[in-house]
Amino acid sequence: MNTLRTYATPAVVLRQSDLGEADRIVTLYTPFHGKVRAVAKGARRPTSHLGGHVELLTHCRVFIARGRDLDIVTQAETIEPFLGLRDDLLRATLACYAVELLDRLTVDRSPEPETFDLLVATLGRIAEDRNPELALRLYQMRLFGQMGYQPQLRRCTHCGQSLAPDGNTFSITLGGVLCPECATADTLARALSGGAFRMLRLFEAGDYALASRVRLPEPIRRELDMLLRAYGEHIIEREVKSGRLLAMLRAERRAP
Repeated sequence: MNTLRTYATPAVVLRQSDLGEADRIVTLYTPFHGKVRAVAKGARRPTSHLGGHVELLTHCRVFIARGRDLDIVTQAETIEPFLGLRDDLLRATLACYAVELLDRLTVDRSPEPETFDLLVATLGRIAEDRNPELALRLYQMRLFGQMGYQPQLRRCTHCGQSLAPDGNTFSITLGGVLCPECATADTLARALSGGAFRMLRLFEAGDYALASRVRLPEPIRRELDMLLRAYGEHIIEREVKSGRLLAMLRAERRAP
């Protein structure tokens, strides 16, 4: 009998589901193999040597045997458990949103090492930083760019002229900002404040340290969150399920 080829790789667990009485199917995102679905045999047993290492939102190193339909996780060890996500519902939901969006934007076996690095860095920031929501906002913009969906923020999406910060609208369907003269090019385009426009450009540049020093008023934070969610859901053509809980948690936080 031929021996299955094996490989070892760092991975982040994006999704998991039960299989049979004791096994678990895990969706892993890896730097050089892309998104991989594999069976972790016996992972649900209390005595399993795999279970704790392939939990959702865990950065781990896995040893995998290639299978006919699904690969098989033969060994696993935790690199970073992101403990800050385990006892904080808001942080956990932000992280779930991040991995769900990535899962919907990617196909199996399409490696993107930069995207893997972005995901690991973002989960660490969401778990530990004082402003975890900023980490998700910047992540979304960087992820859109890496996946080929960078919104146009430098020139009007319709006429091509350079954009000033104020008086613009954002067109979800056209994929970017419309200048004041072209606002009618998309009747569903939403007003874009100057503050939100500047922050989107800052997110586009990927300067997390600089973005973290900007103190945003609540209305601009809310505007950015709604816009980024709407744009992402337009791209994937479905709702990000964890977005509902995230919106509820944000509303509770704002309530007097």
